[in-house]
Amino acid sequence: MQRSGSGWFETLLINSHDHISSHGEIFYKNEMRKNMTMITRVLDKVYNIDWNSSASKMHCTAAVGFKWMLNQGLMDHYVEIADYFNRKDVSAILLFRRNHLRRLVSLLANIHDQKAKQLNGTHVAHVHSKDEV
Repeated sequence: MQRSGSGWFETLLINSHDHISSHGEIFYKNEMRKNMTMITRVLDKVYNIDWNSSASKMHCTAAVGFKWMLNQGLMDHYVEIADYFNRKDVSAILLFRRNHLRRLVSLLANIHDQKAKQLNGTHVAHVHSKDEV
């Protein structure tokens, strides 16, 4: 379920290591996940990006990742996706939130951010450091 803490977790990973990159939530659009052919095309693009990107010439990337919510086609094609991950030697991190109160607070913070429309673009629903947590 959304509001699981994945944005916070992703931020901590990226900020803790110079050689980790994340492409965010790549399957949020329906056309990106409408069938396994399209999903494979998107995944191949993500995992080949270091070879095609000028950013890779500046530093080595040790890990490349993205966020994929369970309701974004993942469960519709889980067998084929598991086969793809096994063939490509991809590791997955699955987040479960144990504290439902924190998830509800996170939902309310996100609703506040959507309605507040801050001029400076600050998104207070996601924390960006251990101190903010």
